[in-house]
Amino acid sequence: MGAVNCGGIHSEENRRDTFGHAPLIRNRFPFPTMLPPRLQSRRRSPDDGIRQTDGDASQARLSAVRKSYLRDPFISFLVPQPHLVPTRPPLINIGTYTRSEAIDELIVHWINSVTTGGSKVQMISIGAGSDTRFWRLAVRSLWKVVS
Repeated sequence: MGAVNCGGIHSEENRRDTFGHAPLIRNRFPFPTMLPPRLQSRRRSPDDGIRQTDGDASQARLSAVRKSYLRDPFISFLVPQPHLVPTRPPLINIGTYTRSEAIDELIVHWINSVTTGGSKVQMISIGAGSDTRFWRLAVRSLWKVVS
């Protein structure tokens, strides 16, 4: 597309790329950036995507609890600034409910099937992130058989 001439004035703001997008203008302000220093220097780590997934799942669970799809008295302790988290659409809340209840029922069924005769079980939750399942099972009195 080339440079766009607006009244005979060629400036950085009037140039467009081949897709018609204006270029990003750097150092337009006297300050190099308006971000706080702690955000300027933050480097991305390889596990940022995993942490973001954990945060998204926790926020989805908090939303489902707020909309009464689930009962989880512990989730608000694991979500930073829970009062600022917006609620999610109903489809997300329903999906969170379905997944959570299905896993809980599978675990409870497994615990009940292997703890006959007073035996104990040990569960290891790999990649659990901010999962509140242990505390929720403890409230259901299953903590006596889980070590």
